[in-house]
Amino acid sequence: MKLEEQYKILYFRDLGDERGNLVVIEGEGMDVPFDIKRVFYLYGSDDKVVRGQHANRETEFILVNVGGSSRVRVDNGVESKVIELNRPGMGLYLPPMLWKDMYDFSPDSILMVLASRHYDDREYIRDYSEYLEELKKQESVSRPAAKGREGKISVIIPVYYNEDTLMDLYQDMKDKILGSLRDYELVFVDDGSGDRSWEIMNEIGRMDNRVHLVKLSRNFGEHAALLAGLSVCSGDCAVTKQADLQEDSTLITQMYESWKRGNKVVLAVRRSRDESRVKVFFANLYYAMVRKCINKGMPWGGATVICLTGK
Repeated sequence: MKLEEQYKILYFRDLGDERGNLVVIEGEGMDVPFDIKRVFYLYGSDDKVVRGQHANRETEFILVNVGGSSRVRVDNGVESKVIELNRPGMGLYLPPMLWKDMYDFSPDSILMVLASRHYDDREYIRDYSEYLEELKKQESVSRPAAKGREGKISVIIPVYYNEDTLMDLYQDMKDKILGSLRDYELVFVDDGSGDRSWEIMNEIGRMDNRVHLVKLSRNFGEHAALLAGLSVCSGDCAVTKQADLQEDSTLITQMYESWKRGNKVVLAVRRSRDESRVKVFFANLYYAMVRKCINKGMPWGGATVICLTGK
């Protein structure tokens, strides 16, 4: 995987006004793609000092320079990149097993770090040669999944005012497909629902520890909700699923089997649309524009469900 696909630059909301600045960072999938278990900050470091110099086996981090500036060099054993942090509304997300060095601190630098796990010295790798050896071991273990033979599947489900169907949806998937999947996760993304959808999502989460929940601060639309789910999922492949029971859940296993045969992207295309003529007309017009301007290979009727190789 390319280095630029591993780390992420995040931008947080500035809710300040004439009284001053106010930057908001919320956990549980809203601004931070993990539950925050630990917060620490570095300050008073000389510009010639190098901090960090380690990788973590399991912990995810977000680095924010709430004051001043600093530079972070990230390294995945093949590539390296230097990112400058100089704004309190900008964060750098670092996944596990990424080497990091922090340096070039300005005199007023305050580097705040959000972590997904409590401190455990055993999961730190402080020797770079040891880090490279562990990367090789992980690559050899994960290689079969990379060939598409097996792997964890993430089901991304955008939710918007679906309180009436959510429990039926989960039960339908449980009855038809979940038992046949060796390793899976269900990622429900609440796209600003004003009903009991979030409450029901939490009920489902208590029933199944492989359910992960994301709550957006307001309604951003289905595409944004899908992107939010994809940004936090951990599967080797991911498939989208509507929350209103439009598609048969067994379609997921069919697409998963196709992915395991080596296909990186699998599309489910409608044969017909049981909708009004006006809706069908505008849907066909939309996909015609997509074919002309964006992707000539897009099916004429569009794709209702997509399965694709993970990050």
